[in-house]
Amino acid sequence: MKKLMLLFLLMVVIYSCSDSDTNDLNLNTDQNLIENPTFSIKFVKASNGSTMNNLQVGDSLVLTYKITGATIKPDEAFTIMPQPGGPISHQMLGEDYDLYFKNKKVDNIYTVENEGKFTLYIKKAGNFSHTYCAFIVNAKNNEIPKKLISKSELFFNSVRIVAYNYEIRLRKSSTWHHSLNGVFHKLYIDTGNEEYDKYLENLSYNVYYNSRSFEQSNFRNKENRDFYDVQKVEGGKRAYIINTIDKIIFKKDVNGIITNIEYKNIPVVSYGRKDDWGTEGNNNL
Repeated sequence: MKKLMLLFLLMVVIYSCSDSDTNDLNLNTDQNLIENPTFSIKFVKASNGSTMNNLQVGDSLVLTYKITGATIKPDEAFTIMPQPGGPISHQMLGEDYDLYFKNKKVDNIYTVENEGKFTLYIKKAGNFSHTYCAFIVNAKNNEIPKKLISKSELFFNSVRIVAYNYEIRLRKSSTWHHSLNGVFHKLYIDTGNEEYDKYLENLSYNVYYNSRSFEQSNFRNKENRDFYDVQKVEGGKRAYIINTIDKIIFKKDVNGIITNIEYKNIPVVSYGRKDDWGTEGNNNL
């Protein structure tokens, strides 16, 4: 009888251990198994200290990509391809932006690494709406055998800012009068040419320079506006000239929260005498 009881207890212990090991194995397998592969893109940094909400033409964006749940064979690789978007989405490679991978200008990203970095160089102003697709390809010829992993989207805005000064002749010198020149400081901001390129439309903003500020309201795309009072200078007198705008701050309401969009260190270009521009400035920037 004792032998039977001992045998029964031993079987219970063996069964319990076996069942526990099986549960642990299943749990570990479930944790590591990803049924649907994913592909994601994230913003890391931009040149000139910019962020995703105050990018300018000429800035570079450093982005990371990550592919999970997809493995490749020795004769395969990953290819990340920007989709051929039109002018509205600003995804025309070579026109709206350039793509760089490992310090080389490329049309797509070809790699065996499932995560890494790449860079976008912004060439135009606008509301960018990008889509990127990740594929598994043949490593020898980079062909896509229709093994789409996933898509990832990227949204951002860029603007082109031009600050400048110039002067025009208001009156010639005569026996009775000195010559009189008008000196202007203008700000021209381009948010893009397409229908939805209205990132800053109707916003109020402040221009800061030399410990001063100049306030404007109702921003309009590609409109020359004075950011300093027009000066009338007689004879050989010198006008007050601003060489750099310290910052321009726009105030934007995003879901009821006021957000500052700040552009810093804008150089002011001096064009000298430009009588043909009149009082409105250069409309061909």
